[in-house]
This record gives sequence, C-alpha cells and structure tokens, in this order.
Amino acid sequence: MTPPYPPSDPSADQTHLIQAADPAVRRQGSPMSAWPYPGDAPLARARRVARAYREHLLRVDPDLCATLDDQMTSFGETWLAPRILRYDLDDWLSPREAADIAGVSVACVRQWRARGRLTGRHTAKGWRYRARDVLVLSGEVRRRKVDGCHP
Repeated sequence: MTPPYPPSDPSADQTHLIQAADPAVRRQGSPMSAWPYPGDAPLARARRVARAYREHLLRVDPDLCATLDDQMTSFGETWLAPRILRYDLDDWLSPREAADIAGVSVACVRQWRARGRLTGRHTAKGWRYRARDVLVLSGEVRRRKVDGCHP
C-alpha cells in the first residue's frame, strides 16, 4: 500500500489524487479506504495528513509554504517542516529530542518515564534519555497498537 504522501515525481499521474477525493470512489472499497499505517495514533495520523498537504503546497507555491512553515514554527509547531535529526544510538537526549525521534509529545516521554517504561538519568540540565531506549520503546508501542493491545 502506498503512503499518503505525494509521488516524488511531480510529473507523475495525478489521477489517484482526484479519485481519492471522489466520494464514489471511496465507497467502492478502493485501497485508499484503509489507513496504510495501522500503528498510528490519531495524532500521528493527523500529522501524516498535514504533511501530505504541505508537500503538495510546496510544489504548487514554495513561497507560501515557507511563509506558513515560519508561522507554524513561531506557534511552536516545529514538527511540520521536515528536518534531519542526527544522533547516535548511545546519545543522551533531552525530553524534546526524545519526543521528536519517537514522534510523540514531551508529555508522553515523561509519562513513559513515570510509569517505568523508559529509563533516563537526571542531570544538571534536566532529564536525559538514551536514543536507543527511546527508539526501542517507541517501536514496541507501535507494534502493540498494530496488534490491538494498549501501549
């Protein structure tokens, strides 16, 4: 199943986009009727949808896309614009960095620690979490959601 992102080739056939928007096509049980990422929580799903719209806007009007990226970033919504995260598996991450690589909120990272699911260490700069541990736990949570268990 293809992800809800646009094709990487802007000249690619856009028919699938029109069909996906047509309610009659959706009722026919097309592949678009099933979400291709079963482990996604509602927030992750909404973010995938928003990113898909952003990718299309970037192709149509890059300047407007950059303006909106700047505005959303000023509101604290830094997740929308793509960025490269660089870390080693043994790096100690801040709660914000841990949340970014796990695709969850900082509050979720803190809940994981409070519930004993994620170990960390308290430093002079606050809590730090090993990147490896964050990735392992985030993968386990995703698999449990796919399997129908609660995280």
